[in-house]
Amino acid sequence: MGNPLQYRQAAFLDLFPAGGFPSRRLLRSWLLNRAHSVVSTLVPLYVVNPYSADPNVNAVGSASSPLVHFYSSYWNTLPFAIGFSVFFPWCFWMIQLGRRFRALFLAVIVVPFVLFAIYWGASHSGLMREGLHPRFFTLFLFLIWGASRTEGMGRRIASTLRMVQALRTAEVLGMLLATTILPKFLLLDPQHAVSDAASLAAMVGASLLLGWA
Repeated sequence: MGNPLQYRQAAFLDLFPAGGFPSRRLLRSWLLNRAHSVVSTLVPLYVVNPYSADPNVNAVGSASSPLVHFYSSYWNTLPFAIGFSVFFPWCFWMIQLGRRFRALFLAVIVVPFVLFAIYWGASHSGLMREGLHPRFFTLFLFLIWGASRTEGMGRRIASTLRMVQALRTAEVLGMLLATTILPKFLLLDPQHAVSDAASLAAMVGASLLLGWA
């Protein structure tokens, strides 16, 4: 094993008390740590400024640009993972369904997320990258299931998605290309022009297809 310490059984329990605050043995400090982690995950752009020095959103040994900090939100936080262009309508739909199907919402969305944050919540840069993807998938399953049992909701969701589809395409292209093209204003690297052009065409084409579909 190249990194055997990562596979110690004792390390499993180390994540429960882990935190970034100096007095991490104190309950108040531990609770603050978890609260910051949850807020970083759920509140749009919260992670960009307060934790811009966090090593999880910077290059090794140096500070990344604000552009990188912004686009790291797509990897680390829920609003951008869903798509910022549709996040606020999505919140409205989830509140509607959460109020109507309260017990199921608590059982499959809220409780699993709280337990996940208790265990993995030492990071301040957002919990999506820590393995929140199954819970992320569950959000959409719940939305589809609830919308199918709520009269007219499916049509409203489809109508909203059609209106924001062009914005979603621009958002995806920005996520894919902004951090590589904008810093040097270089579209194709002369040393790798053919592979760069092929990759660029594939990304732009797939993004436009996503917007058209």
